[in-house]
This record gives sequence, C-alpha cells and structure tokens, in this order.
Amino acid sequence: MIVHFLRPTKSLSIAWATILGGVSVLLTAFFCTRGGFVTDGVMDLHFLSLSSAVAQDGSRFFNNLAQGMINVLWATALLWVAALVMKTRISVFALSAYLMHARWPMAVAAGYLLIPGIGDQILALTFELLAAMPTGPDQVMASPRYLLPAMKLTALSTPLLLTIVWLIWLMYEAYQGLTQLAHRRAIPSFALALLVAEGLSKLTVF
Repeated sequence: MIVHFLRPTKSLSIAWATILGGVSVLLTAFFCTRGGFVTDGVMDLHFLSLSSAVAQDGSRFFNNLAQGMINVLWATALLWVAALVMKTRISVFALSAYLMHARWPMAVAAGYLLIPGIGDQILALTFELLAAMPTGPDQVMASPRYLLPAMKLTALSTPLLLTIVWLIWLMYEAYQGLTQLAHRRAIPSFALALLVAEGLSKLTVF
C-alpha cells in the first residue's frame, strides 16, 4: 500500500494514473470552491482572500479546475524539457499522467482546510499575526503575547507543510522514475524545472 502513496510509477499503470489523477484534480477544484481556496501555483494552495486571483460572485469551480490543469501542464512541459536537456526521452503522456496523479496531496490539503474550524482558524490567525508584524524602525519583533497564536498556527499548518513535501516527492518520483536518471543528475534538473514551472503557473491565474 505504501508503494501506491510514495512510488506510483512502480505500482500504477499510465491509464490508472490518468484516471486517479483526474479525480484528484476534480476533487481539488471542488474543495477549493467550497472553501474559498485557490491553487495559484504548481506548489501553492492559498485562501482566495490572500491570493491574486479574482473573487467572483458565482461558483469558481471551473476557474479552479482550469487552474489545476494549467498547473499540471506547466509542470509537464518544464519537466519534459528538463528530461530532454538531460538527454533522456520520455513519453509526455506518461509524464502528464503521473504528474496529474501527484496532485492528490493538494486534494488532501484542501479537504483538510474544509474540516470545521481548521481553515477559519488558520485564516484568522494569519491575519492576526500579519497585523502584529513590526511596523516601525524602533520595533524589531512582535509582542510576546502573539507567541501562543504563532504556535497554534504552526500546529494547524504542519499537516499542510507535509502535503507539500508529499506533492514535491510525487512529482520528483514521476520525473526520476520515468527518466531513470541517477539522483545526482535528477535532483538539480528537477529542482530548476519545478521552480520555473512554479513561476510560470503563478503568472497564469484564473
């Protein structure tokens, strides 16, 4: 079972990766619409009120769905180019399938934020701590009374950080598993491609 969560290229066919990946993108769009979130970047999940995306009166489901697909497309394009630069030819369809499947952590993160009290607390604590940031040259740190809210925000946000680590690992596993590059070659090329994909996806916001 652990293989399915950590090494999908070893346990899932391209067809199943596509199907399960499509479900993950749909679920992420649904959860984001319900909770007022947006995946405005390959590795990003933000509250809509804190993002550059435009809030709309109607349902944002199709905007969120389009954003999810754009994130997959940018990641696929840049990692495919990275593979070519590393003199390795891989199927763009296989890469896109496993990268789509790698979006499951985003669905999990969005679902976590929908748990009653979780997302609301994180948002409220974020605004509270942003307001506590030093505003003048004579103030070098926030008041100690904000220590407890900061610790609470860290505790609530830890599962989200773990999902980001899981997301990055699944994308790397897809890239390295398909290219069969040694880790010393795969890691630098993956990291550079992912950073570029992140930047380009943040410029393509629905």
